[in-house]
Amino acid sequence: MKDNALYYKYWGKAQTNAESGPAYHLLPYHCLDVAAVGSVLLEKNPALFDRFAKLCGIETQVLKPVLIFFLVLHDLGKFSESFQNIIPELLEKLQGIKSSQKQAYSKRAFGHDSIGYLIWKSCVFKQVSEHYQVDSIDDWHDLLIWFMEASNGHHGLPVKQGRENVSDFYNENDKQAVAEFTRECFELFSINELFNATNLDISYDKLYKQLPQASWLLTGFYVLCDWIGSGKKFKYYDYDHKIKLNDYWKDVAVKNAEEAILEAGILPCQTNNELDPLTQLLNLPTLAELTPLQNLVKTLEIQPTPQLFIIEDETGAGKTEASLILLNRLMANKLAEGFYLALPTMATADGIYPRVQKTYDKLYKNGEKPSLVLSHSSAKLSDKFTDTILFFDKAISAQKYSDDAQSRCQAWLADNRKKSLLAQVGVGTIDQAFLAVLKVKYQSLRLIGLMGKVLVIDEAHAYDAYMGKELEVLLEVHAALGGSAIVMSATLPLNIREKLANAYLKGLGRKVCKLDEQNAYPLLTHIAADYKKEIPCPNNPKKSRKSVNYQFVHEENQVNELIRISLEQGKCLCWIRNSVNDARNSYQQWKHYQNVDLFHARFVLADRLIVQEKILGLFDKNSTEEKRKGRLLIATQVVEQSLDLDFDVMITDLAPIDLMLQRAGRLHRHVRDQYGNVKQIGEDERSEAVLTIFCPEYTENPSADWFSATFPNAKRVYKNHARLWAGMKQLIEMENYLLPKNIRPLIEAVYSDQCEIPKGLEATDAKAYGDASAERSNAGFNTIDFERGYTLDGQVWADDLDMPTRLGEETLTLTLAKWEHEQLKPFGKLDKQAWQKSEIRLLAKNVFKLVPYTEAQQQAFEKIKAQLPSQGKWINLLPMSWNDEKQLWQGLVLNDKQQETPIFYSSNLGLIYAYEIEQVQQDEQLETEEAL
Repeated sequence: MKDNALYYKYWGKAQTNAESGPAYHLLPYHCLDVAAVGSVLLEKNPALFDRFAKLCGIETQVLKPVLIFFLVLHDLGKFSESFQNIIPELLEKLQGIKSSQKQAYSKRAFGHDSIGYLIWKSCVFKQVSEHYQVDSIDDWHDLLIWFMEASNGHHGLPVKQGRENVSDFYNENDKQAVAEFTRECFELFSINELFNATNLDISYDKLYKQLPQASWLLTGFYVLCDWIGSGKKFKYYDYDHKIKLNDYWKDVAVKNAEEAILEAGILPCQTNNELDPLTQLLNLPTLAELTPLQNLVKTLEIQPTPQLFIIEDETGAGKTEASLILLNRLMANKLAEGFYLALPTMATADGIYPRVQKTYDKLYKNGEKPSLVLSHSSAKLSDKFTDTILFFDKAISAQKYSDDAQSRCQAWLADNRKKSLLAQVGVGTIDQAFLAVLKVKYQSLRLIGLMGKVLVIDEAHAYDAYMGKELEVLLEVHAALGGSAIVMSATLPLNIREKLANAYLKGLGRKVCKLDEQNAYPLLTHIAADYKKEIPCPNNPKKSRKSVNYQFVHEENQVNELIRISLEQGKCLCWIRNSVNDARNSYQQWKHYQNVDLFHARFVLADRLIVQEKILGLFDKNSTEEKRKGRLLIATQVVEQSLDLDFDVMITDLAPIDLMLQRAGRLHRHVRDQYGNVKQIGEDERSEAVLTIFCPEYTENPSADWFSATFPNAKRVYKNHARLWAGMKQLIEMENYLLPKNIRPLIEAVYSDQCEIPKGLEATDAKAYGDASAERSNAGFNTIDFERGYTLDGQVWADDLDMPTRLGEETLTLTLAKWEHEQLKPFGKLDKQAWQKSEIRLLAKNVFKLVPYTEAQQQAFEKIKAQLPSQGKWINLLPMSWNDEKQLWQGLVLNDKQQETPIFYSSNLGLIYAYEIEQVQQDEQLETEEAL
């Protein structure tokens, strides 16, 4: 090891505006920094290391130097003159080259990751095979290539494999530097034992199958090491202060890596023993009892291998608490070290997060400090979450906490959604988990974040065909990587339950199974390798005493009369409309009544959070007579999932049968006295629980416009009008008008292939079937091919935004601003996140782009740039002036036909398109999903 070795003439990291200290960090040192992170992680996280060894099919003592050897080679592409010439001043300073003659560097076209892979294939593999005197060179090439693909995939995408030549990027000194550096790595991280201990005559076929699958996790590991190894803990050492590589490794790199990993907060915490759910685990009221479902999961036999639980029970039956009992048991049996709770929307994630805050710490031993992260696109706008973030370089006493002092999250995990799944515990949207199996950038980092965790999927019935296929792939991959999963739903058709079970079995390498139980409800399905059990569960006695009846009304004035009578009786009630426009119109009819609220998804975040918190306070489990009495909520689908709301009266527009059952779950959800105060014991004292369904008149021979004539604004929200009709038919024909007793037969009858569709609605049913098939095919194309391995060969990859977690029409995020006195002001209160909380997501066809600013507006925009995210570079900020005639804020935009059109906003009504104020003329203007 020489001080004048060529590899000292290359920079690896640089600061273009360094105020103090060296402006660059030598490349060999950076490579050792990253390798040190990997070495320390494997030492400090033996469970992770063991999983790597099992997936690769290589013993741990043989595997570790292999992982570190390829990690230290992750940036060989930076030894190229093309890369070094990114900063010509450093190229001249370090190597004396004033003008590069090599191909201009392009990160997008052929980055240093692909350049490094190119020199591995061209030169370095030969050097390795000759140094270790390898036999069966072609076979070893086919095997080791997976470690190099993973190592050079550390920038989040598989390497490109074109027809480029090494000489396009490297000069002769560069090649020599690579050879010298590789030779030093032979001494530091010898992989000789790999070749000595492996008999390819016996092991080749097994390794050839397993290494491609293991490459998904190896890539995530290398990405993680590169991210940490490029952090602030690794100070720059310049050319004038060279340290020998072995000394740098021992005295600098490893010590910095230990500190950086500790600061990141990604090491596993010691899990607790099995706890008594009532007295030690769950945050339940005094005198509370476990539900039958919770008692079942407390006592059922836990398998010693990865396993899947599918829990089906009515809303309000305590499924979330049942999942916590299972989590405690799985973690206590060393089958997991944490969990990620995935929900269908940000609102549902926000609603569950405080419940998890109160319990998650109990899953770990006293003294452990697991991080709890809230993971979705607006998580940083949640004060409940941001108040828990811990900054490593601040004194604990100087930091702000949430009300629950047990809740915390290390800042390193909270600063980027791509890292959030690395936290020991996470609550967020299902989208963050789907991104672990979509062919998008940094997919592998999310995947390694899920490793060792129980994947908990709530509200599984809420997913369409595209998301359903994503969920199947996610379960397959999670099983293949040794993970357990819990899927929860109020209602799942048998064919969906079977698809999920078989996807998991496929990941375990087992044959598909056929589920037998078609009638039982509630039901727990338990799947593991060579194990299948379907366990019927009794209904919750408290719920079964208060079954839900239902009735149909066909005129809107009948609904309004029911509302009037209920309010006069002091009841609280909710009307769930299928479209924002219908909800707003109903609200306008009742806005004269002071105790009425409107809740839908088309508010800026600041207003939506205010309404959501208000509604939870008025109608949650602990709400009192004083809060509830005579209150009316008019809402859309945003209230039907995972929000713990309880109404005396529930009205719903006709919707898919499974969603109406969800809505029924918000009716008499908790046991209360006659005044609406919650009771700990005894029966509910309120009058009969009746779900009122507003719908068209039933007919055996409906016309094609049977549904759309009554609900013109909602006809594209639920497109399969045939199954809406079938749901209504089944409810009418049901002998006993009681829920949840009839949930299972209702679901199977409506969604089975044997369901008879009337001629007038055949077209809508056929189109829905075709659309669903296309969506599943699209999802299959967009998700990873686990067996193929982490490679660009035969696969198309994209950025996050180009490979969606959900299908739907293109959207645009606007930042709304009040234009007053020639100033731009955010909606909502002025705080550090005021502009982010003024954002709203809309259909791009209705808001294609903004009208150019006036000169005064442009000047005002320049003044507030510093307050905006990314200094306003990616912001679509819409100035809105007060329209006194309409009593609304009004802005001007261009639609997809390049026509100027106004849009309106009110903190009470939300955002209104111009066509919604007038009569709807074109179907394509209608929104297709309330998720917007």
